[in-house]
Amino acid sequence: MTLAQQASRYYNDNDNDALFRLAADSWPGDGAELPEGIAEVCRFAFIRAVQLQRVDQYLWRARALTAAVITGARDTAAGLLLQPFFVATSFTLENGAEKGHEQARLILEEMKRLVPEDTSAWSVLFARLYHEKKAFSFLMEATSGGRPEAASRSLLDAAEAEYALALDLTPPQDSRGALKVRGGLALVRYLRLACGPQDASDASRQPYLEETEAVRAAAAAAGYRDVEGWATANVEAMGRGEFIGWTAYEVV
Repeated sequence: MTLAQQASRYYNDNDNDALFRLAADSWPGDGAELPEGIAEVCRFAFIRAVQLQRVDQYLWRARALTAAVITGARDTAAGLLLQPFFVATSFTLENGAEKGHEQARLILEEMKRLVPEDTSAWSVLFARLYHEKKAFSFLMEATSGGRPEAASRSLLDAAEAEYALALDLTPPQDSRGALKVRGGLALVRYLRLACGPQDASDASRQPYLEETEAVRAAAAAAGYRDVEGWATANVEAMGRGEFIGWTAYEVV
């Protein structure tokens, strides 16, 4: 198993101690050659450190960028573009920046410069990421991070279309990614009930509640505690028939 595969496994299994130990042990001293796959190890450590609000997130991002440049790991560099995408999205939600969501989505387009669509890396990982993050962006724009309004129906439709594409393009081995996308798709379809003409009656919300419960159960069985937590919040909101208190399936 390669270093990158080990890091991916530890990340997906939420084995944080093993992930950070692998990253620390694999990073060479000054002047030493960087081992193959170290850029992805550092990127996974960076993402998890962000989620855990650890101060070393900045160190692991710097090391991931350094390794990507030195080793030519364009896929790692493309993955690091997700951080400014999320920052731009958060800035827009907090400050109401004009065309902020549109600019955030333009950041995603830059991923294609680093990892073209006709490469295996795109089909194995980035196709799902690209469409999933576009869906997340449309979801945030439609709701301003809260309750959707009737006028946001077209944006929720766009989010649904992107999630559906992401699900179609998720490779079989990416079980965590598939659960995130399934959860996002159910969430968007549920939130569209707020736009009328139907309401969140028991019958209308039941399919989305059941799918979210299935996502939660599968995530719990696989040990994906982050996905399980997001799904739990959404099960509770859907169970109450409310359009607030939901959680997007993202590490932001």
